[in-house]
Amino acid sequence: AVTHNQLGNIYDDAGDVARATRHYNEAIRYKEQAGNIYSAGTTRFNLALMHKQRGDFRVALQYAHAALRDFQRYQGRAADMEARTRGLIAEIEKAQAGQPSAFSS
Repeated sequence: AVTHNQLGNIYDDAGDVARATRHYNEAIRYKEQAGNIYSAGTTRFNLALMHKQRGDFRVALQYAHAALRDFQRYQGRAADMEARTRGLIAEIEKAQAGQPSAFSS
């Protein structure tokens, strides 16, 4: 998980979103197998940030909502990350609302 997470960071820094996403998702898979849902949630949170920064709001929201579900499993013990994730979701939704529709002329 650590190796894939670091590779995700490297590819993210290089601007290769596809490879970064692949490695981050592998890190999530290993973290979940190990039962570390909190860490999987933080990786999903970071994926949401990455996609938000690149304007892919639909994908960013999917990762942010998945991260929120991960943190909610801790029944209040991850309240700080729940709050940060709710804030991120609000930011993404606001950014998405300001984006012109593909159907507008």
